[in-house]
Amino acid sequence: MMDRLAIAWCGPEATDTVHRLTQAAFASQALLDPPSGAVLESVDVVREHLTAGRGILATARGEAVAAARVVLHEDYLHLRRLAVHPDCQRRGIGRAIMLWLQCQAPELGRHEIRLGVRHDLPGNQALYAALGYLPLAEHGYWTEMRLELP
Repeated sequence: MMDRLAIAWCGPEATDTVHRLTQAAFASQALLDPPSGAVLESVDVVREHLTAGRGILATARGEAVAAARVVLHEDYLHLRRLAVHPDCQRRGIGRAIMLWLQCQAPELGRHEIRLGVRHDLPGNQALYAALGYLPLAEHGYWTEMRLELP
């Protein structure tokens, strides 16, 4: 993991940063079939997500390196668009964000995290499985996974 990684909640004030990180991280997924919806998102869509829910921003040495969005449902958190900048991938940042979120969820009164992972991204599937996420439902080209928290 990168030295001095800081992870914190963010809101609409971080829209431009979250959008930039999402576009960079998901650019290669434009070639998937179907392409990732993240590459088509506008700044306005990201702002709407951050206004309705919460954002996560990870920084290292003062520079934003990863972001994600969280939808707060009554019984669980739904993680969307975990985006690690390509220059910072495979350094444990995604894992660190997931572990941080697992600590934050109970403080928000949620004891379950759900997320979607595409079948054609086996590395992502392996990360979530290693963290204890289990399949909940199949949705065509992606699987909904969940983790129950104590």
